Amino acid sequence: MKAKKLLSLVLAAGMTLSIAAPAVNADDEIKVLLDGKELTFDVLPQLINDRTLVPFRGIFEALGYEVDWIDAYEGIVALNKTNNTSINMAIGRNTAFLLGEGIHANPDAKNEIDKNDPSIPQGVIEGSEYYQVDLDVPPQLIDDRTFVPVRAVSEMSGYKVDWEESINTVVITSPADIMTGPGPALPEATTNPATQTAPGPVKPAETTNPATQTAPGPAEQQYTLEYDSSRELLESEMKNFEMTSITKDADGKYVIDYKLTTFLEGKGDVTVTFNCLDASGKVVDTWTRTYHSVDYTRTPQKDTVTVSGDTVKIEYVMK
Repeated sequence: MKAKKLLSLVLAAGMTLSIAAPAVNADDEIKVLLDGKELTFDVLPQLINDRTLVPFRGIFEALGYEVDWIDAYEGIVALNKTNNTSINMAIGRNTAFLLGEGIHANPDAKNEIDKNDPSIPQGVIEGSEYYQVDLDVPPQLIDDRTFVPVRAVSEMSGYKVDWEESINTVVITSPADIMTGPGPALPEATTNPATQTAPGPVKPAETTNPATQTAPGPAEQQYTLEYDSSRELLESEMKNFEMTSITKDADGKYVIDYKLTTFLEGKGDVTVTFNCLDASGKVVDTWTRTYHSVDYTRTPQKDTVTVSGDTVKIEYVMK
């Protein structure tokens, strides 16, 4: 708890010093291009210590993240559901934390976390997949708006960043290894188990779902079940539930691979419960799981469950 209090005090002190944005001549305005398309922000990008900073929500959402603002430590938690990667940043802090499957991106910029640093939240230290990334310039308040370094955020996400000085433009380019559209995309960019197990000359090693790797015979038929995500709007501890693969076993029951994210203000476990409804709306099955959630971070979780074959709809049970 002392570490968390220290971090909060340091950040709180930094928050009292909000930088005023300098007046920018129209010819000096900084532009940001993502795969050739100009990004539009509600306030102009700023140049601080020769580094371009942009509004945090605009850049994260453009790169495919969902963003939460954590009042407890004046920080940002961004989650990319495509590659199950989370980035944790805080105002005034020259270190960011990267968690999840995207840690392969820009490996030269990462260091293992200094577990002896008392200002790092304990939950981050306990996250074994976290990497610590040093920032040239930290996130900061400018005219009461939160700005983040565009190069650091983009490179942590696996993108290539160039600076075109002649036109004052940041050029961000998507790497080939995260392309998901049709065409000659690399095989490892295919993350949907339903497509990975489709019949064809796909190598067994590319199938990442253990359940389908050990199943004999041809690829199993995939099914579709309904899920109403509206209840997640009223829930803070569980979001982003998604069924990634649905098959049936020999007994006619559904075998569901799924993923979700958990969040807890303070380290600990999050317990979630789901009901399975049949065509008449009757509950025909239920399952409950408990997941460890990292302190103040949307933590990616993956799991598998077997439920009644009469299920047509999955419903999250509110607490």
